[in-house]
Amino acid sequence: MRRICAYIISILAIILTFSQEANCQDTLFIPLKIHAGIEVAGPVRYFINKNTLGAEGYVSVDLNEKWAVALNAGYLDYQYAQYNYSYISKGLFVRAGGDFNILKPKKSLGKYWGGLSLRYGLSRFEWEVPGLSQTNYWGESTSSIPATKAGDILLRPPPA
Repeated sequence: MRRICAYIISILAIILTFSQEANCQDTLFIPLKIHAGIEVAGPVRYFINKNTLGAEGYVSVDLNEKWAVALNAGYLDYQYAQYNYSYISKGLFVRAGGDFNILKPKKSLGKYWGGLSLRYGLSRFEWEVPGLSQTNYWGESTSSIPATKAGDILLRPPPA
């Protein structure tokens, strides 16, 4: 008799479980988005310190609830001067990569993101030292380094 009661209770529990699942929703709709933005710290930093001007923007597109593709691009102009030398550098950069959301879709609901990002970046910049001076026991020496692009260093033949 005990076995029959156990079987009946088990069958009732299974029937109730399936009836509950039939009424609940089994799919979760997460809207995929396109994100775009600009960095506001670069222009603000320029108004505070006129030596550094930076601008950057990004675009990100969701492929699914876990993966997104991202593209960043920007410009940087940096100047530094001290009592015996000055340095100028400016250039463009691009970063491309992907984002992986480690939060579960049922927890994030397309609103929250916590995860890992991987980017590959390329840049093209030039730098120069317009003035460099040094004073020592033998006198004062002045020099400068002309504007050089980052790729030009690799293309020069080695010194003889």
